[in-house]
Amino acid sequence: MRDLESLGKSPEINAFQRKVLLLVRDISAGKGVDVVGEIFPADDELTYVKGSCEDAGVTFFLYYSGAHLVSANEDRLFEVESYSDLSSLMREFLERFDLSLVRKTAT
Repeated sequence: MRDLESLGKSPEINAFQRKVLLLVRDISAGKGVDVVGEIFPADDELTYVKGSCEDAGVTFFLYYSGAHLVSANEDRLFEVESYSDLSSLMREFLERFDLSLVRKTAT
């Protein structure tokens, strides 16, 4: 597992994955939560990123055009078909990620 800063610089991921990783890094750093991740390379649009915040009990997956968030209170898939665009999907995912960290770190 690697830190999100180095993952965000990887040429194996796309712009969406890169942007979300760096914003997840900023959110978690602001809450004092360490997040690490790993890239699972594949052909074409199948490369994905797995990230986890062990202290907060949160795991997430970033796909080519979607995301998946798993925590004690949520197991939610964010698919581009459900949103007007990737920016909307990203905003919703980051809000839910932030809330997952708040719930866990507040207890």
